[in-house]
Amino acid sequence: MSLIYVDAGTQPSNGPTPGIENWKNYVLGRWPGGMDLGTWGVRNKRGSNSLSVHAVGRAWDWRYADPGPGRATADEAIAVALADFPVLGIQAIHDYVNCTIWRCSRGGSGPGWKNQTPGNGMGDPTAKWLHWEVHPDAALHSKTVAELLTDAPHSASPTTTSTALPAATLRVGDAGPTVAQLQQILNFWTGSNLECDGRFGPRTEQAVKDWQAGLQHLDGGPIDGIYGPRTQLAAAASYAALGAAATATTS
Repeated sequence: MSLIYVDAGTQPSNGPTPGIENWKNYVLGRWPGGMDLGTWGVRNKRGSNSLSVHAVGRAWDWRYADPGPGRATADEAIAVALADFPVLGIQAIHDYVNCTIWRCSRGGSGPGWKNQTPGNGMGDPTAKWLHWEVHPDAALHSKTVAELLTDAPHSASPTTTSTALPAATLRVGDAGPTVAQLQQILNFWTGSNLECDGRFGPRTEQAVKDWQAGLQHLDGGPIDGIYGPRTQLAAAASYAALGAAATATTS
């Protein structure tokens, strides 16, 4: 399913949807120790007059630390969600501590992370929770996470080891097979739909910036569009989390 972000609209629901309950139960069961901060509640978005997705029962907040299993576990949960977000129907993740939001396609732009203006919890080092949203047409409304991940085409994903990452520093103007390799990785992580032609142009540069924005919590360095050592190390850590998640899913 190709996901286009769907907001709450104007009419609240009467309770949580099966989809968000399925995701909540999976996360709490697989990564115990965190705190359920709630799913359904008729209220507006923080700092807004429009309804929160909580009001239509498609959002859930999970505290992953203090109490909880910690940030490394949160990163693993994010990796699981993003590896198969079209299959699951995950449409958004709000990472308050890192002041960034991931969304599926919205407003003509593909899926990816976007830095936020601090406030309303965003950028607060004590706000150690993730906000999850599911799409109204998510398969999670009718199947469990385990059922969906069993059927997910994991073979379409790039290898989940750091050896899949180019070692060279790459920037606008570079060309060759390592750039094509980077473009394939960028398509997986950011949904950029780049042509893997081996030419590092403006679109590839923007995709690297989007990727770097999503790696900030792993000390990915400046968001400058240059794929260098700090981006490579942060990406390797992100791949490691995805690899651990895939192993746990199939074991």
